[in-house]
Amino acid sequence: MKIVFIGAGTGENPWLVRAAQECRDTGMSIEIIQGTSEQIDSEEKKFIELAGHIQQADILIVSNHGSATYFKKFDRLIAAVRNSRVPAFVSSSVPEEMKDCRSLFPFPDDDYDFVHSCIELGGPANTKSFVLWACKTLGGVQVDVPPLQYPPTEGFYHPSLPGVIDLQSHLQRLDPGKPTAGILLHQYYYVRENLVAIDALIAAVEAKGMNALPFFLVTSPNPTTGSIGIRRFVDENLIMEGRATIDVLVMTMGFSQITLSDPNDGTKMDPVYNFFSDLNVPVLQTMSMIRSYDAWYNDNEGLSAMEISSMVIWPEFDA
Repeated sequence: MKIVFIGAGTGENPWLVRAAQECRDTGMSIEIIQGTSEQIDSEEKKFIELAGHIQQADILIVSNHGSATYFKKFDRLIAAVRNSRVPAFVSSSVPEEMKDCRSLFPFPDDDYDFVHSCIELGGPANTKSFVLWACKTLGGVQVDVPPLQYPPTEGFYHPSLPGVIDLQSHLQRLDPGKPTAGILLHQYYYVRENLVAIDALIAAVEAKGMNALPFFLVTSPNPTTGSIGIRRFVDENLIMEGRATIDVLVMTMGFSQITLSDPNDGTKMDPVYNFFSDLNVPVLQTMSMIRSYDAWYNDNEGLSAMEISSMVIWPEFDA
C-alpha cells in the first residue's frame, strides 16, 4: 500500500507516519510519501519526483488549507493524476473545488464522506482509520476500520490546565486585578500538540504582568467537524453582559478571519460582518511562519510567498 499526501498550506501530516508504523507493526506493508505545495511550487524537481510517486501510488490525498488557488501547480498535479488514473481525494474549503475533483475518487459517497471526515477531523485516531480504510478498500486486507473520533473544534488552552478546555475553568485561574490578553490560535496546532510557540507567547505575556487567555478554534463553521466558527465563538465566549472578557486580542492566525468566518462562492455581495468591532479592544496581529525556523533563517528572502500572502497581506482585510 502506497499513500501519497500533499499538504497545501497545511504542511506534512505527522499522523500518517505514526499510523503507518502502527500498521506495519501488525504486518501490513505501507509506504507514505509526503510533500507540500510550497515545495512543489518552488522546486520543479520536487514536482517531478512526487508525480513519479503518484504514478505508483494506490491513492493520493491533497489537503488544501482554504482554496487550491494558493497551490500554483495544482492544475498540473490534477492533470498528472487523471493521466495516471490513480484514485485521489482533494480536500478544500471551497465546495465547488471539491465537486470539480469528485470524479477523481472512484468510490461511493459513503467512502467519500468517510475519507473527507478523516481528513477534516484529523488527529492520530482518524488518520489511522483512513489508513486502515485504504488497506481494506484498496489493498483487500481483512481489517476492521474504527469509527470516527471527534476532537474538540474550539476551546481554551493553558499549559497549567492540560486537557481542560471549558471557559469557566480558565476564567477562574485569571487574576481579576490584571489585564487579560486573549491569544487566538488555530485548532490545528492544539490537536497536533504543536504549542511550543504559543507557550512561549503565554510566558512572555504573563511575565509582563498580564493574564493570558489562549483559545483555539476553526474560523469557518463546518457541519462535518461540528465547528461553530469564529464569529459565534467570539459572541458566546469573549463577550459577557455586553463587554469583552479580554483587554487585548493577539492573533496568531493568518488570512482574513472576518472573510473566512462566512465563506462563500463569490455570489454574496454584502460585506461580511466585522465581529471584532463587538469586542472593542485592540487587535494585534503576530506574524507566524509555515516553515521551520531553519528554513526561514537560511532563506535570503525571509518569508515565503505563501507566508507573505497569508500572514501579512490577508490579515490587512481585517483592519
